[in-house]
Amino acid sequence: MCRIKADPVTELDELLNQLIQKVTRDVLFVIKGKVSASQFAIMRVLRQTGRSTVTGIAEQLEITLSGVTALSDRLVEADLVERVRDEQDRRVVWIDLSEKGRELVVELEGVKRGMVERYVEGLSESEVRKLNDIMRKILRA
Repeated sequence: MCRIKADPVTELDELLNQLIQKVTRDVLFVIKGKVSASQFAIMRVLRQTGRSTVTGIAEQLEITLSGVTALSDRLVEADLVERVRDEQDRRVVWIDLSEKGRELVVELEGVKRGMVERYVEGLSESEVRKLNDIMRKILRA
């Protein structure tokens, strides 16, 4: 059977869909039983930015304040994050990774990095750099 070749943009669309599904499936496998994907996203934000407010996390992840509050409640219960009142303004509550949370996110990020390394193991370093450049251009669009 002769297969009609798709135009490059249609093919890219399908490849991106497949990649998103693969990465999502693989990340969920990595964090399974430890935290939810949304909780992991909050933990990653805190690792990258340091302590933050609920508003700061919500803006960064583009989710609701109530969503961040509910997720952070569960992370506090699991001793993965801590809430700390600001010493200058008691109305401000900071959320930060606990030591246990920091250790878990470092562990999960390491496993995730290994996963990405497996994705690109068949590429040369220059191909990976070119892929990075292309992805940055796409993300800026």
